Amino acid sequence: PDFLTPGEDILRIESTDQVVLGAETLLDPNPEDRLFYAFIGERSGLIEQASTPRQATDELHDGTFYFFDPVQTEIDPCNERVRTHDDETIRLFVADRPFSRVTSSGVEVEDGGYVTVHRWTLRFRSQLCP
Repeated sequence: PDFLTPGEDILRIESTDQVVLGAETLLDPNPEDRLFYAFIGERSGLIEQASTPRQATDELHDGTFYFFDPVQTEIDPCNERVRTHDDETIRLFVADRPFSRVTSSGVEVEDGGYVTVHRWTLRFRSQLCP
């Protein structure tokens, strides 16, 4: 959670400005070339799915974890898939293996894969968008 942007679990959305969600630092103890990620909204479904490379550094976090490039996505609070609701939960799934299945409710990874999940709940001000 220390590496998430923003760091709060619940975000009060008071303006129509884009909301940036992300992980500034991704770590894994294995030296694979990439980590796989997906941002999925409870109501908006799949927002983004991609992979991020391991950083080209010999430095390890706590002497154990390799660094991977950060990931982020922008959420439009007036997007038609979310603007008619009071809130939206966005989850970031990160795995060390490719996803074998991605649905609106989550992901499945190849056998032996490890998945972590981070989440933010966006609470929209009433009548925020026209």
